[in-house]
Amino acid sequence: MEEAGKIVEKILNYLKEEGSVEREDIKNTFRLEEEKIEEILKFLLKLKLIEMDCQVRITKSGLEFLQV
Repeated sequence: MEEAGKIVEKILNYLKEEGSVEREDIKNTFRLEEEKIEEILKFLLKLKLIEMDCQVRITKSGLEFLQV
């Protein structure tokens, strides 16, 4: 569970730095399986820490989460 938390934090920091990225960029950057990336993105979306359309972006809530 701790490892998953670290990955989530790294992804949110990556999105903060990059602005918006495609799902493939996250998959390639973090070298995770497609299933894991999809699960993580769904989790972050459900918590409203990211928003997705053609690109993945961090939300204001996601930025606040990083400061906690």
